[in-house]
Amino acid sequence: MSTPHSALWQRIQSSGMDVLAVMGMTKNTGKTVTLNHLLAQAASAQMAVGVSSIGRDGEDRDMVFYVPKPPILVWPGTLVATARATLERAKVRYKPVDATGIDSPMGEILVVKVLEYGEMEIAGASRSSDQLKVIGRLKQCGASLVLLDGALGRSHHASPAIANGVILATGAAIGGGMGDVLRKTRDRLAILGLAQADEATRTLCQPVFNQGGVGLWDSRGEVLLLAEMATLNAADTLLRYIESDVRTIAVSGAVGRSLWRALGLLAARQPGLRVVLVRASDVPTYVQHGGADLGVAGKDVLIEHGGDGLYQPLDLRIARCRMSVAVRDDFDYAAAVRQGSRLRVATKYTLTARQHFADKGVHVDLIKLYGSMELAPLTGLADAIVDLVSTGSTLKANQLVEVERIMDISSRLVVNQAALKLKQEPIRKIIEAFAGAIGKNGRVSLAPPDRLIVVAPDGLQTSVAENLGSLMQAAPPAAPDPGPVRLITWVVDVADGSTLDPRLKPIEATLAALREPLGAPGFALFGQLAITGDVGEPAPTQSAGDGRTRLQVRLSQAEGGVRADIEAEAGRMHLRTQTRLKFGETVVLAQAMPEEAGGSRVRLVIVRADPAG
Repeated sequence: MSTPHSALWQRIQSSGMDVLAVMGMTKNTGKTVTLNHLLAQAASAQMAVGVSSIGRDGEDRDMVFYVPKPPILVWPGTLVATARATLERAKVRYKPVDATGIDSPMGEILVVKVLEYGEMEIAGASRSSDQLKVIGRLKQCGASLVLLDGALGRSHHASPAIANGVILATGAAIGGGMGDVLRKTRDRLAILGLAQADEATRTLCQPVFNQGGVGLWDSRGEVLLLAEMATLNAADTLLRYIESDVRTIAVSGAVGRSLWRALGLLAARQPGLRVVLVRASDVPTYVQHGGADLGVAGKDVLIEHGGDGLYQPLDLRIARCRMSVAVRDDFDYAAAVRQGSRLRVATKYTLTARQHFADKGVHVDLIKLYGSMELAPLTGLADAIVDLVSTGSTLKANQLVEVERIMDISSRLVVNQAALKLKQEPIRKIIEAFAGAIGKNGRVSLAPPDRLIVVAPDGLQTSVAENLGSLMQAAPPAAPDPGPVRLITWVVDVADGSTLDPRLKPIEATLAALREPLGAPGFALFGQLAITGDVGEPAPTQSAGDGRTRLQVRLSQAEGGVRADIEAEAGRMHLRTQTRLKFGETVVLAQAMPEEAGGSRVRLVIVRADPAG
């Protein structure tokens, strides 16, 4: 075969790189098409090329959206490192070359040599340490260039520690308009374009990596700042040094928008600046061993950690979800958990799962996984999974159903027990400030903590920072008593008809604004309830119902309106939430609920509060 070599391939060849990552900004941006192009170019150049994946690719249908996917096309001589289960579905002949001894949810990672042109599914190692081993095996087997297929939301395999080149696939599939696509792509390129620090720089920055927080050094290597602090709140501190001779910055923790902007400003003022970024360590470990006095961590993390040396004074009521058991939709869980049965359960929450099934008298074989939990039942690796569930959409996309709720999960404030004794007064004030902000112990001002560490997935960091910022703001003074308040609730379904129910006229403008984002041709009223009641301290709970819809509300004072604790039941929908309502404004709460015949229906709860007078 002879194919003209593309400019992209020529650039790869001239660069001398031996490990190239191909990653997509999101799904459907052309990542697999690009990978196939490179495999064809390598075959034309008669180059020994190896290929593996950080996740799973090449399957007939997308595992999330269940839409057809382009296959991975391999050529004779291509070395493929993939999980054992994928080889059973290979549409080409191959011969085994090497066994890596590395396990994955789909079996051991094996190295095979392709004997003919055709399609293959590839599933590789998900951890960076294992990925490095796979790359090493492919090179030992003769690959002069290793191609790494990326996975949605995973870019750590593109780091200089693993790959010395990366191709980023981007496009309109990101959504949000062209401006948003360009901004997100530019931000990702900026991160990927950061050069790996040399050994001298890494040694200089090691104290920050050991203790957490931020550090700044001048051009002579002298320390300007070395502080254990919350990186999410570090922007103002760093900007104090904008006129200084800053040459190196080290950050050990989450990098939010404000900190990233501050780093950009410093870099612009300091042409020789080097920025070193690392992920935050585990919150309970930091707090337990004195790296931080206080932290915020999910209940799931704290249970698995064990809680030694930690005081947990408050449930912050943010990042709410639930720990649940899920199985394939065709699996008879009720029959499987009868006394004396034995189940294979995949989870990263082994302590929680072991205790739950022990309480039920069910014997389990636990399989520890760190990600892609949904694949375990689909591949036959496990009968069930124990994992966090928020909306349930990921389960549904993978033909799984939630069969048992183990516990509710939310973020907790945790305190180092020794610090609580030694710094009792300042820490007590911080705890009281948090408690006041979530409506437990009145309203108090916040004394900022010396050290607060928050660890969250990349996609949640901004949300967590905003929630914490809201919690830590001093509460406004008590609003004057508005007297009796009338709360009107409309329960509305997205429907096919376009004729507006006259009973929906008061919220016509609100529904019109929702029509386009929901793709709704029309709306149908499921139920309407009104409650008139006093705002009290403590607030009384008030109820209303009409046979189809039930509403429980607790109203309390808020500036310019009320705070409403709402529990609504309408058919199969059960919604519990808390919201602030300014008088005269409508607030829309939505919930997707499964239909009896499959699919889903969006059911809206729309509320408005007004002074009863």
